Amino acid sequence: MKIILTSIIAIFLLAGCVSKEIKPYEIYTVYDNSTIKQPLHVKAVLKVAKIKSTDQMNSDRIWYKKSSIKIDSYYYSKWNSSFTQMLEQNLVNNISKSNLFEGVYAKYSKVRTDLVLESELVEAVHDIGSNSVIFGIRLYLVKDKNLVSEHEFSYKEKCDSLDAKGAVKAYEKIIEKLNKDVVLWIKKSVIEN
Repeated sequence: MKIILTSIIAIFLLAGCVSKEIKPYEIYTVYDNSTIKQPLHVKAVLKVAKIKSTDQMNSDRIWYKKSSIKIDSYYYSKWNSSFTQMLEQNLVNNISKSNLFEGVYAKYSKVRTDLVLESELVEAVHDIGSNSVIFGIRLYLVKDKNLVSEHEFSYKEKCDSLDAKGAVKAYEKIIEKLNKDVVLWIKKSVIEN
């Protein structure tokens, strides 16, 4: 009995010495601190609706594409929250900072709104072949359930490195461009209508 017990303890000790240390996740957040100042101020309230997208983009995974049919996610890297939630929050923050509207609210708000910004994520992936992040989103400005304006924004940003960290830096550049373009597009749409 002593020999069996000693053998079991020795196996556990050896297994502990041989086991590999698990690498922790690298967690990323995309945000844009820039501000677009413009003179127009509309006496209206805007609500940013939930972004429509695939289940894949509603996750916290950072996706990459090896070929037109092979898409996978980085194993030890992920977003702080789902990519679409981060994107929604960036839109709310930047449209609000632009001072274009009386108020800008997120999807959960019960405040009465004059305009709604609806969106559909077309693509957001790190393309390994070109080492670029490819991003596309279709936006719809809606008033009283009627379409005021729509526009599709597409970007391709080269990555500094062929990994998740390089992809995240490219996403940050894209989000900064997107935020500026969206504010200018909404401003133009409001003026024309």
